[in-house]
Amino acid sequence: KSVLPLLSQEETNRTTAAAFWTACLLLDNSEEEEKLLAPVRQNSEKHLLPELQALTQLDQNFGFHADFLKIIHKLIRRQNLELSEAQQAMEYLWDASIPEWMKGAFLQAERVKRESFQENFVFYDSLWQKTQRINVDLPCLFDLCDSYDGTSRSYHLTPFVAAILGSMGFPAIVHGVESQAPKYGVTNSQILKKSGKSVTLSLAEAKSNLLNPEIGWCYLDQSVFFPELYAFRQLRHDLLKRPFLSAFDKLLQPILNQKGNIVVMGYVHAHYREEMLKLMGLHNKNQMVFNLRTIEGSTNCWGKKPTPFIGYRCKQKNNNRQKYSLADLPSGISIEDFFETQDKELVEGELLPTHFGRHRDDHQFIPEITDVQITEDGLSALQGKTGLVQDLLIFQTAAILWLSQKIENEIEAADRVTETICSGKAWQHWENHA
Repeated sequence: KSVLPLLSQEETNRTTAAAFWTACLLLDNSEEEEKLLAPVRQNSEKHLLPELQALTQLDQNFGFHADFLKIIHKLIRRQNLELSEAQQAMEYLWDASIPEWMKGAFLQAERVKRESFQENFVFYDSLWQKTQRINVDLPCLFDLCDSYDGTSRSYHLTPFVAAILGSMGFPAIVHGVESQAPKYGVTNSQILKKSGKSVTLSLAEAKSNLLNPEIGWCYLDQSVFFPELYAFRQLRHDLLKRPFLSAFDKLLQPILNQKGNIVVMGYVHAHYREEMLKLMGLHNKNQMVFNLRTIEGSTNCWGKKPTPFIGYRCKQKNNNRQKYSLADLPSGISIEDFFETQDKELVEGELLPTHFGRHRDDHQFIPEITDVQITEDGLSALQGKTGLVQDLLIFQTAAILWLSQKIENEIEAADRVTETICSGKAWQHWENHA
């Protein structure tokens, strides 16, 4: 009752209003909600801004980029887009002449309807093609893919993990933005800035850090490698909800290894467990991909309970990285059969802290955690302070090395990580980064 009157007021944010009204049109409403919404739909000229009328009256042309409206209308009818329609929608998304409220309606409609696999394939490929990236040729490259909106209740330790990996001879990249909707949590960028590190290195400068054996890790900001997507941050703020962009912006790999990256990513919702893995497998740019059910969708694991994972490793070391087409993914095929046809080994199981000798019952959510606390505790752990945070660093780094078969025994992996921290080598690699 309190929101609906705003939908006719001139000062209302058009993008937020369009996203809200699109959700109203798509969602299954209760009987009480339907009583409130029916008069608005039936007399839209009285109750809705012109932009919202264009979303409601599907058979009229309001002059708002009619072809894009047709696509949005189809989504509002809960119909999946054809390949050509999904490709056209992404062209409209990148078109600066299209008003943001229409882009917001499109993103919200896809979110509420839930994107089909075919749509997601097109969306991801469009983002991939527009990403600015640089290539390297390394024995391996770890790509640690955290959600760009950060974490708000837990230790976010990925930059420190990257430095440890680099100090052990396993180059690693982290990336992100300083702050992003809807969570506005603690991010890689914030931790690095609090540590006095640069977060605006160019692709060439980041590559130089990565290839330097005295550093072996780097950070890249989305503002550097994908300014077009970075420019959507106000749009994403106005949406209030996560669009599909949030699922993909962490997977764009601004530095790509010739042999394929080793991607480590996290998920929360069960829907993304196999969906993202199939998508990455079909795109076929990686040597290995691991999807972990982690804390807040980051790459950070619980120190007191199992972390489920699913992933794949390419069986051929010199994979030609040919991208498969959607025709290579018959409807209803199991994930096991899918990866078998692509010569990839499917792996799944649980990461158990006890297997790495680092079980921590005191690992809890910290609702008021700050970037200052995370940075200070992470730096102390990297400098040798024992306790919860150091144990989490050891477990998480060792788990990544074990998953990727760089070290085949869990305890040995944990021991070697501990050694590089206690020797001061990990700290030196952290310090050497600009």
